[in-house]
Amino acid sequence: MDNWGDYRESLLTHIATVGKLIKATIDGFTGLDAELAKELRKKEKKK
Repeated sequence: MDNWGDYRESLLTHIATVGKLIKATIDGFTGLDAELAKELRKKEKKK
C-alpha cells in the first residue's frame, strides 16, 4: 500500500477534528457576541 493509503484515515480524522474545533469556536463567539449585544441594549435603554 502506498503512503496515501497508510495515512488517509488519519488525515480524514484530523480534518474532522479541525472542523469540530472551528465549529466550537464559531459557536462560542456567536454566543458571546449575542450576550454582549444584549447587555449593550440594556445599557442603552437605561440612559
